[in-house]
Amino acid sequence: MSPFQFILLLLSVLANAVVLFAIVGLGTCSALFGIKPTYRRHLAQHLSVVLIFVVLGLLLVQCYVYQVVCNPTSQGHTICYNLSLVLTVWCFLRTALTNPGNPEAAEWQEWTIEDTVAHTEAPEVEKPAVNDEVREECILGGNPWFDGGSAFEKTFTRKRQSKGWAPGQVTKCGNCELRRPERAHHCWRCDTCVLRMDHHCSLVGNCIGWRNHKYFVLLQFYQFCTCMLFLSAAGGPGAEAWEGKLDLDGYWRFFLIDMAVVWTMGLGLITGKTFITTLHGVLANQTCVESHYEGKNPYRSNQGVDNIRDIFGASSWVFFLPFEPVGRPSKGTSFSMRTSSPSFVEGSRSDSKYGTVDSGKAQN
Repeated sequence: MSPFQFILLLLSVLANAVVLFAIVGLGTCSALFGIKPTYRRHLAQHLSVVLIFVVLGLLLVQCYVYQVVCNPTSQGHTICYNLSLVLTVWCFLRTALTNPGNPEAAEWQEWTIEDTVAHTEAPEVEKPAVNDEVREECILGGNPWFDGGSAFEKTFTRKRQSKGWAPGQVTKCGNCELRRPERAHHCWRCDTCVLRMDHHCSLVGNCIGWRNHKYFVLLQFYQFCTCMLFLSAAGGPGAEAWEGKLDLDGYWRFFLIDMAVVWTMGLGLITGKTFITTLHGVLANQTCVESHYEGKNPYRSNQGVDNIRDIFGASSWVFFLPFEPVGRPSKGTSFSMRTSSPSFVEGSRSDSKYGTVDSGKAQN
């Protein structure tokens, strides 16, 4: 590789870094299904639309480099790439444009009606009065009635105490001031609670929750496959970048191929790692938020198929396509306990934790 080719490669790496930071910045500020203040919501929604077009534009550039600039000779490889690319775009749009499960979702609305009736009929239970500092301990998931020690001890205790499982418990969000189902958490970026929230994805600009988790897993898989097909094609961008052929009139072509290859390599690493991590969470029936909890997961089944069915639904022809899951055992507002453990006995220490209540800027 000549010094000039090395400079072009370095410039392509820097350009890709700028693009990646721009996308992450847009995704951080984007929230198509959140943000209560009107002006913030409109801004976040507009940024979400911009992010979607940016990502689709990058995929279009990648396709252009593969199909037009390089034009690999293998027709079978090209067909597989095009199919994988179509599925990637489809999954991306489904993930970004699907309500992940905020209070406006149909499942949450139905649960609210049922909970209102049950809450109205249930007798009121008087709780001991607590000051604001103790109430903050509850919101952050610490000991509910911790009221001893100095301010330093309380702060230290709050930081070192972990959140806990709360199966079957209805909690109240300290930010939204709403009652919410079990496993629902508050996203500080979207400023709303989401059913079975997994995390907020900046590359998608949306929360990953109960209603779009399947699409997100499929997105990572198909995007990884697309990247590998892009790089491995005989006579394709990966081969040309490796050979480093450069004509006097081909500087722009060389730079464009390098840009696409560097971007695809980075995206392949990200999506491959994310797919493995996300698939592990699906098999364990736990979200990214819940992975920080102590104790045994009450929702995990010893049969991996049961855990997969919670996200992907029953086996059918739409299993590997971004269609709405069919035959899921839950509506996202209540979940069956599949683990018997003394830590979930009513009145125990773990049962008293407020693990599904969130405050501040924690993505819980």
